[in-house]
Amino acid sequence: MSTEINDKRLNSIIEILNITAQGKGIMEAKDSILPTLVDILKLKRISIGVLNVGSINTMRILYTDFKTEFHKKYGIETDYLKSKNSFDIPIDVYPSIIKESILENKCYFYVEKLDDKNPQHLELQLMLGNEYSGFSIFPIVSDNNCLGLISCYLTNDEFLTEDDIELTLQICKVLALTIEIYRKNEIISSVENKNKEFAEALKIQRQLMSINNISFFSGARISFNYQIGCDNDNRNKLKSRLGGDYYEAIKLNESKALLFFADVMGHGVMSNYFVPLLKGMFKMIVKGSNTSPAKILTDVSRLIYSDLDSAGMFITCRVMMVDFEKNTICSANAGHTIPLLYSYEKNRISYLDEDRGKPLGVDPEYEYEEFTYHMDSEAVLFMYTDGIYENTNINGQTYKESNIIEILKANKYSDSEMICNDILEAIKTFIINRDDDEIDDMMIVLIKNF
Repeated sequence: MSTEINDKRLNSIIEILNITAQGKGIMEAKDSILPTLVDILKLKRISIGVLNVGSINTMRILYTDFKTEFHKKYGIETDYLKSKNSFDIPIDVYPSIIKESILENKCYFYVEKLDDKNPQHLELQLMLGNEYSGFSIFPIVSDNNCLGLISCYLTNDEFLTEDDIELTLQICKVLALTIEIYRKNEIISSVENKNKEFAEALKIQRQLMSINNISFFSGARISFNYQIGCDNDNRNKLKSRLGGDYYEAIKLNESKALLFFADVMGHGVMSNYFVPLLKGMFKMIVKGSNTSPAKILTDVSRLIYSDLDSAGMFITCRVMMVDFEKNTICSANAGHTIPLLYSYEKNRISYLDEDRGKPLGVDPEYEYEEFTYHMDSEAVLFMYTDGIYENTNINGQTYKESNIIEILKANKYSDSEMICNDILEAIKTFIINRDDDEIDDMMIVLIKNF
């Protein structure tokens, strides 16, 4: 596939991300999403199905300008749904191949030409009608739960390439994220003072980040811990507010990992809006085999600038490639905090402070640079968001970096996850009696290479 076509497709996916991450549901955004899908796949007919939350035995079909005879026969259409170009279909009337592959096994299937001798294909033919000779369907899946599907209806001269299939699978991931975000935002907007529902919204927010620790055969480990802050209406409750911190880690092989670390200015619904947008952009850019921290950061900056500019916000972030075989860290920075590197071999502290780039949302033309840092064979890298040092105790004092260094020194042979927990517990104990201002989110990522 040519670079020009690839860029066009990436931009189309980013366009879908921008449309859906604004807090709209697919229902409201479909008139923009469906034409974009039709354009990039070069097909005449595509529909999106979303499983109803209130009725899991019903699929809501979203379309532009068509329905097959199957849909007309089984679709439950009200005046409201007519005005929205959608209708509901009971799950049990779907052909068995759809129910098995999509709803049960969460696997896509593609039939370029229907075979009259295949019973499952005959089921599909009854569903499609005579106008279509082929069919492909892709599951929209989140946490192994099927949320819906994308259906591609193929005429005699239409087909899907391997690139089309891979692209559609990626779009399904974007739409899965979109559905989760919309449902999360519905929870947030309706449960301002209801702790149980709000806790569920916080749970979903945490699921947007890579919370799993990553281990390597060499013994190296990357660990993560995130403490959501609180405001002055929830004093001494450190897990009570949506925040704008974001972390993503991708293990590339047994010696390399790519990390994305960000802090959206402020907190609440507006800052939280940008978290899934960042996640989607990062995933899609990396999916295109781009692992250069500077190039990733430059691409994200270009794509997200207009959204940040219109909201009057900015984001600090850092992208890093860690290579445990070479003991190197390649980093590009957009105004984020400076990581601390401690060598146990030399009892020496150093900082990743050469890469001081502008925050995202400041300059759309800014080209980020990347710098490579060396790690000794026994070292630990401490990364954090600004809440670690900006939170103060009842006397207005901040937690000292020297205290963190002492914890690192005392725990040379401890698991990196335990070190993360120890640091956060020490800071929480330090600030726990404060009751006058809001407490900021705190995030730690610890990289231990032995």
